[in-house]
Formats: sequence, C-alpha cells, structure tokens
Amino acid sequence: MNADVSLAFWPEGMPMFARKLIMLAVTLLFLNGAAMVRAQATGGGNGPAAGQKAKTQSYSGTIANVGANGGSFTIADKNGAAMVVRTSAATTFQLDKNKTTFAGAVQVGLTVKGNLSADGSATTVNSSSPKIAAIDRIRLALNVGDDEWSVLRPKIERIQAIQTQLSDATVSAKNIVPPGATLAEIKAELVARRDMRAKLTEELTALQASLVRIITMRQELILVQVGILE
Repeated sequence: MNADVSLAFWPEGMPMFARKLIMLAVTLLFLNGAAMVRAQATGGGNGPAAGQKAKTQSYSGTIANVGANGGSFTIADKNGAAMVVRTSAATTFQLDKNKTTFAGAVQVGLTVKGNLSADGSATTVNSSSPKIAAIDRIRLALNVGDDEWSVLRPKIERIQAIQTQLSDATVSAKNIVPPGATLAEIKAELVARRDMRAKLTEELTALQASLVRIITMRQELILVQVGILE
C-alpha cells in the first residue's frame, strides 16, 4: 500500500502499530480464503481427499439359495435378512481356505463372507463348512422355527433313509445271486427285490409330495438343490 492510499485510508491520529496489526489481520484473512478456494478446487473441503479410495463393501451370512444360472446366490445374515450376491469372471472362490470353483464354494448351508466390487459383484467368495450335522444344515438353509421343523424333519430324514436304501440296493445288485443258484432262486430274488424297490419308491413319492404341500416355493428349491426333492 503506497503513502497516498495510506493517508486516505487510515483515520487521522491512528498509531502506526495499530495500522500494522490491521494490515496483518487483513493479509491473514486473504491467505486463508485463497487456501480454501484451492482446497475446494482440488476436491478438498468437506469431501474426501483427492485420490482417497472408497471404503470396501463386504458381506457375510449363510448360503440359503443358489441361482439357477450359477452366477449368483442368496445369503441370510445373522438377523435373517436376505441378500443376493452376484459373481463375475473375476471372482475368486475358496472353501475352508482352499482354492475352488463356484460349485465348490457356493453350497446351501455353508457360511460365507467376502468383498464386493464397485459394481456390486463379489470379488471374493470365502466359504467354510459349518461344524454341524447335515440335517441341521438343511434346517439352517430352510430358515424354520422349532414347530415347523418338528413337522419337516421326520419327513426329510425318512426320505434320506429311503434314498440310501435304494442306492445301496443298486450298488449291491451284482452280488445278489450266489454261485450255483437255481432259476427258481434267481426268480424269487428278482421278485423280492423289485417288490422292495416298488414299495420304497411309492413311499418316497408320497413323502416328497406331502413335503411339497407344506413348504414354500423357496424351501422347495432348496430341498431340490440338496437332493431331498426331485
């Protein structure tokens, strides 16, 4: 500021030290304002710092359903809320800390956690086998209470038992005819075996039909995926 401006600006009789203090305050205010303008221009101020990465989104829960196309699955979190998780070609999969595929890591009843990318698809799918019985996994996936489970469990366990009997009968079929058996003995064994399979199949079909009548479509899909229903 030149002398002419000083004479016109400052009140007559103002001490020099007061003038200097005022000039210092004005200078500081100017510099502070300029700094705020630069910060806003470079993404500062109340926004995130320039170059700061967005916070990584994560998910966790129990796999309740697997998408029909094999590219997504539904989880239920600890509060029972459902969330659909999409995967992509870049998604990595692990089961019990071992590298695997979508089919290996994404199974109904497994606990799972991972991170999501900016577009919402999963970057990682890390599953772990719960330390519970297979029947309890099914209950967890169905998300049912004690009363409903008391009705469903006997049917499911009986269906599993019949399926095991039918499978065992098929595996051991080649050993059913002892050496030297007569035609009559072979015929009798065939009749007995076919009769047993027919009765088991009839019971299985009836049980599966009765199960479908008392569950939701979502629960039906889950039971198809775990092999209880067809």
